[in-house]
Amino acid sequence: VYGIGYWFAARDPLRHWPIVLVGLLGKIFGPIGFIDAYFIQGSIPTPWFGVTLLTNDIVWWVPFALMLKRAWEAAEFDRRAGLMTGADAARWRRRERARA
Repeated sequence: VYGIGYWFAARDPLRHWPIVLVGLLGKIFGPIGFIDAYFIQGSIPTPWFGVTLLTNDIVWWVPFALMLKRAWEAAEFDRRAGLMTGADAARWRRRERARA
């Protein structure tokens, strides 16, 4: 399921930043579950699971965080410049049509 979302987000990460956020949260919660299983409950399926976390989860923290930072900066720039995007622009168009 993540793959479909990542495909959309890869095409335009600034527009699809919520998918990137969900991906980052998933990559964060995976290691948290590992830490819980290993250190608190005392069991994991295999020690190689920790290596998988490094190559499949933790390695993505920085790229996802950078994409979200860039999306935040773009939204902040648009807000300061008075530009409207997404839901704000749609609301404005509906309001303008209702006035006409």
